[in-house]
Amino acid sequence: MKKSSVNVGLIVGVSVLVLLLAVGGGVVAVLVLAPPGGGPSPIGGTFEIDTVTFELDQGRSRGGLSGIDPPSSGPGIRIDTNTELRGLYGGTVKSTKPYAIGFDATDSAGDMDRLEFTRIEVTYNPDAADAAIEPAVEALELPRAVGAREIKTVNSGTGGRIIRSTVRVFSGEFAGVITRDEPFRLVIEGRFITQDGTDVPFTIDQYWEPRFERATRPAGEVLQDK
Repeated sequence: MKKSSVNVGLIVGVSVLVLLLAVGGGVVAVLVLAPPGGGPSPIGGTFEIDTVTFELDQGRSRGGLSGIDPPSSGPGIRIDTNTELRGLYGGTVKSTKPYAIGFDATDSAGDMDRLEFTRIEVTYNPDAADAAIEPAVEALELPRAVGAREIKTVNSGTGGRIIRSTVRVFSGEFAGVITRDEPFRLVIEGRFITQDGTDVPFTIDQYWEPRFERATRPAGEVLQDK
């Protein structure tokens, strides 16, 4: 009994962090005990950080913002830099080119049947004399259509009423189409097509800026950020 009470005392007051680590092409779940109050983890080791993220310049951009219902604004756009954490108690966190252009849209009204892309263009350093078009984007086969996935929801309303609704979701990505760690302008044109065949066109015009992190950080700090 004494041994049991000691073991319990060791885990009371700590939180459990579950990490999904990319290792050798697979995913490994790791349990890490973190101290109470969000303090630093006792895990030793270090990670070498070499990452890039792209931030949207909202002052110069229009359309394609996440969290806004279609159709007029177009789908929400994200830039996936293929960032992976490799290692358990030390290792690397690294972004790997080429990157992907991801998209997501939720149609709460449930009217949209298809999402179609008709034009995509990426221009690096768009304000400079050496502006360049991304050839991987030029090589895309367009138009590209994406069908809706239906998601049914059930919620409780006032007076115990059950509210059933259906939303339509669009998601996907254009993989391997951003090959430079440079500012770029992204122009996307397309349309949503309703179930009765009506076209609802949209235009996205966005400016993206790279942000870099190259550092060595303690493993406990890196793992608690995940």
